[in-house]
Amino acid sequence: MLARFAPKVFFVLGCLFVSLNVDAQEKEAAKANDKPVPVLIDSIIRGDGEIRSAKFDRFLIELANRTNSKGFVLIYCGKKCQYGEVEAHIRGIESKIGNHWERENILILHAGFKDVMTVELWLMPEGACPPVPTPTVNIKEVKFNGLRKSRVEPYDCCD
Repeated sequence: MLARFAPKVFFVLGCLFVSLNVDAQEKEAAKANDKPVPVLIDSIIRGDGEIRSAKFDRFLIELANRTNSKGFVLIYCGKKCQYGEVEAHIRGIESKIGNHWERENILILHAGFKDVMTVELWLMPEGACPPVPTPTVNIKEVKFNGLRKSRVEPYDCCD
């Protein structure tokens, strides 16, 4: 019986921890320069779909609790990347957001490439500058797979 409720308990505790962690990060930033800074809420890599969904739900809850903030989602493709993979993730995020959120409150950006597919979920307080993408892999090192090459140019900021 206890095992049935364990995921829900961990989810609630996780939400509480994220909320406390965000508050601490915001206070630390306020001490440092009096200007709000974006806060990394969570990172998502490939894995269990339920865990990814729970992390994104926690992000949306945190965003709902901070009405003057915006959500910022950075999507990095991995060293092995399917053509259109990032765009598919963007469409998936937009469908999850659905009609529950104003689209302009959550910004989504193809942020470049990392060793593995990564999605970073940021909370951007009012007056803060957006988070800066931190790709770790040059586009020349990426192996693209797929049936046909997309016309979408990938974002690349590293040499």
